[in-house]
Amino acid sequence: MELFDDTPDTPAEQELLDTSDSSFDEACTTKYGDTLRFYSTANTARDMDAIRAGLGDDQLSFLGISYGTYLGGVYATLFPDRVRGMVLDSAYEPNGDTVEQQYLTQLVGFEKAFNEWASSCQDDGTCAFHDTDVGARWDALRLQLDEHPLAADDGREINQSTLDTATQAALYSESQWPVLSAALAAAEKGDGSQILALGDEYNGRHEDGTYDTLFQSFGIIKCASGITAQPPTDPEALLKKIHEQAPRFGKSVTLEDLTPKEGEDYDGCHTLTGAAEPVELGYAGEGPIVIIGGTNDPATPIRWAEEMTAELGPNARMVKYTGEGHGQLLVSTCVTDIEATLLSSLELPAEGTVCDPDPKVERPSWFDEMQLPDTLSGVVSLPAVNS
Repeated sequence: MELFDDTPDTPAEQELLDTSDSSFDEACTTKYGDTLRFYSTANTARDMDAIRAGLGDDQLSFLGISYGTYLGGVYATLFPDRVRGMVLDSAYEPNGDTVEQQYLTQLVGFEKAFNEWASSCQDDGTCAFHDTDVGARWDALRLQLDEHPLAADDGREINQSTLDTATQAALYSESQWPVLSAALAAAEKGDGSQILALGDEYNGRHEDGTYDTLFQSFGIIKCASGITAQPPTDPEALLKKIHEQAPRFGKSVTLEDLTPKEGEDYDGCHTLTGAAEPVELGYAGEGPIVIIGGTNDPATPIRWAEEMTAELGPNARMVKYTGEGHGQLLVSTCVTDIEATLLSSLELPAEGTVCDPDPKVERPSWFDEMQLPDTLSGVVSLPAVNS
């Protein structure tokens, strides 16, 4: 999953982009054929139930984060009597969105998170990327990398697509904002290794150059589950909204991306998995379910948490988290305690519970002078784990 230039300026860059888009579908269908249609959320839920039965458990306890919340919701829908208790953190519920929401929701979410990070950096003189206009400084760096990409030690190109991916990766968790700022400042000086590392962590790249299959798999799963975006009736109007509401994260979206071509498969799903109908969530079981929705979650808006809570009925309870980021387990003490209590004691929080971020703790002056045992490594930043 190389980060090819998504704004090709030369025939060679365009050819690389076209090849990367087409080669995935071809390789996937060659290897898996018509079995791709079986990789749906519903079938994964059935696999989960087979594991439950194999373990000899009458009921299942489940923790799901992001897409895992939809998987949990589908399991609860299909097997309501087999749910002991569930935690669904950062709810993802794509069913019922309008076509406009299907395209705008996450783009606007990350645009908002970007603005929060930029504002924070502008207000903090110690921020490595501090400026009176952090957004403009980021824009200038993006243009610089588009026109004059950097070279990694292994020969890979570090371009504006690398910058976009690194930025998005860091916006999943507020703890990664300083990491992003330092990486951007280094890239300005010609060292792109830090933004490349952020992008590699996000994409699941290993040291030997191989990748996890998360992003490729999710595309297949969405197709097989029937939860992909539909073609807009007015592509030009939608493109205008995307560029207005998400000027940075929607920048690379073109009219061609939104325009169905006669005789072609709009989202690629017909070719890969065929048509599929999504599972409509509904829950009639007695096992308690707690759902976490973040007011500043860039990837899964709180609207999805509200919708999922309503769909899963009276034994589902929503908790609102008011901080930044996506996935609050081990990030917020309040959220973590609620999730642990649900899974251990099957106790739901009170209706209308709100969790605020943990108070910020100043870095102790002695922290950097601590002597670690030789058997321990230093702290490693992993945005992908946080997300």
